[in-house]
Amino acid sequence: MLRLIADSTCDIPKVIAKKNNIKVVSSTITLDNKIYDEYAFEGDSLTSYYSYLVKSERLPEISPPSVSRFVEIFEEGVFNGVIDFIVFTVSSKIHGAYEIALEAKKSFLATNRISDVRIHILDSQCISHGCTFIILKAAQMVESGATYEEIVDYCEKNKTKVKHFLAVKDISTLKKSGKMSLFTARAAKFFNVIPIMTINLLGSGAVIKTVNSIQAVNKFFIDEYQTSYNKEVNDFIIIGYSSDLNLAENLKQEFLKKASFKGNIYLMQMGAVVGTLTGVESLSLFFIKN
Repeated sequence: MLRLIADSTCDIPKVIAKKNNIKVVSSTITLDNKIYDEYAFEGDSLTSYYSYLVKSERLPEISPPSVSRFVEIFEEGVFNGVIDFIVFTVSSKIHGAYEIALEAKKSFLATNRISDVRIHILDSQCISHGCTFIILKAAQMVESGATYEEIVDYCEKNKTKVKHFLAVKDISTLKKSGKMSLFTARAAKFFNVIPIMTINLLGSGAVIKTVNSIQAVNKFFIDEYQTSYNKEVNDFIIIGYSSDLNLAENLKQEFLKKASFKGNIYLMQMGAVVGTLTGVESLSLFFIKN
């Protein structure tokens, strides 16, 4: 039996994780001296969290999942007949879950000497729903009867083909996090500039373009998709958003009109950790390139 595991920063929605029997290991957020599981933030509580980010002068402290939590999931899985595990983490250049998962694997195998257990820790080199994209592809393969080796091989070969585009309309959180200099942030705000970022092949973020309207963001996203998407494997795409669902809905409608996309378009909300890094009024697009 095979089990897929994701760190919560992959931002996989609870309903999709449950449907595909994917276990999620939560990062934590320290907010007003209290520690919360990231995965506990959803719905109204996540909306309130984003409002807090706008008003707060300092951002909350973020910590990756604990070693013990990963080990608990390995132990629970083995107890229920699972012998193969694939753990998906966001890029190790951005978050610490990958190194924690490696440590948990080492700890578990040292104390549970079960010869046929296999654990693959995958540094997706993605962030947020880019990681979810690869997880959903793996879940499709599980459903179709693919082997552990086939799934691992596919994910490792295709993880760097997931295109990430992230536009941040409200750059105040980026300024607080130190991801954007004070001078650049003031200039961007004055000129109503919206930065568009991506993830490079090393798993690090970089600004690739600036535009001055959400309409221009939508056009850029759709143009990039039509230029580089892989028709054979993009049976779905993911549109992500942080605090404003309307931004995602509008991009979806633009896709349906201008890109003639026939697959499933998922609208997924960014979790609290990614939202803390990128900020409110963020919009993202994920698909697999040629």
